[in-house]
Amino acid sequence: MELQKRKRPANRWDDKNTIRKVEFASGECNVEMAPAEDFFETYLAQKLTNFVSKKTKNFHAIHHACIDDKGLHIPDVSFWTKNENGRPEKPVVVIEIENNTQKSNAINKCKSAIINHNILEAFVYNTDDKLWKKFAPIFNESAEKNKLYFGNISYSEILQLDLNNLI
Repeated sequence: MELQKRKRPANRWDDKNTIRKVEFASGECNVEMAPAEDFFETYLAQKLTNFVSKKTKNFHAIHHACIDDKGLHIPDVSFWTKNENGRPEKPVVVIEIENNTQKSNAINKCKSAIINHNILEAFVYNTDDKLWKKFAPIFNESAEKNKLYFGNISYSEILQLDLNNLI
């Protein structure tokens, strides 16, 4: 009888059993719990975080911060409004950086962020195609609830930045 191999998500930030652990949420992770991300994806997320933090004074750019109370939704990069003390207050824009194999998962995470967490804009950057996809809620009286705009756009109206210029 063969032993079955334990399957792990391609990216452990997406593994609900890992991110629910108290040690993981507090930042006290060991090597086994660390996210197994693609190096280039991590590099791009950190580059975006650092650049936007320097470029705008109205937002905090944070790499891998949970945007919900349970700690289950952790985008690659999130942009938070600042309160009067200059501290992060509320996430408004998220970015997922993925390759072709993880693209559908990233799209679902962006849609969920908008519908369930009141995110105003969500972007997916595909590292294989080098293309951006933007998601945003449609706000008008005739729009159905949870109706989303979708397009191949890299410009963030919230941040007032073309994200493609940062890559």
